[in-house]
Amino acid sequence: MGTGQTLLTIMATMMLGRLILSVNTGTAMSGAAIEMSAYRITGTSLGTSILEEASGMAFDEATDTSSINNTSFLSTTLGPESGEVYPDYDDYDDFEGLVRVDSLQGSAVFTTRVDVDYVSISGSTIVVSGTRTYNKRITVKVSSPSMTDTLKFYDVYSYWYFR
Repeated sequence: MGTGQTLLTIMATMMLGRLILSVNTGTAMSGAAIEMSAYRITGTSLGTSILEEASGMAFDEATDTSSINNTSFLSTTLGPESGEVYPDYDDYDDFEGLVRVDSLQGSAVFTTRVDVDYVSISGSTIVVSGTRTYNKRITVKVSSPSMTDTLKFYDVYSYWYFR
């Protein structure tokens, strides 16, 4: 084997090594992307389940069993009433301050945090209100040490009274 052939063999081996390295890197990156997608899908499921559960409740403690026609009858404080614990809530704002940790088999550990505020709506703008209104916004944040970002979900729930 001559010097030229040895040089070609060394270059071919280097090119093969580089090809193997780039294939391995691509495989590892796509595996991480698949894992991240699975975590985000699970986090989305956890967040939307809280939104759906809350929107199935009464608007307020005052509207749980009767109707009202003035915002002064609405609760001044948001959050569960004395003695109420999750999952035995009866109205939308009981979810205020809820922190739930879910450890799902074959997945990551997820922390869900919930905030509820009275809001004012003007056109397409939603602003947190310092007074009671017929609109409440729930904010659900789902995070995990396995995810690089926090998933945020919002929903506005309004009270309507018809005679």
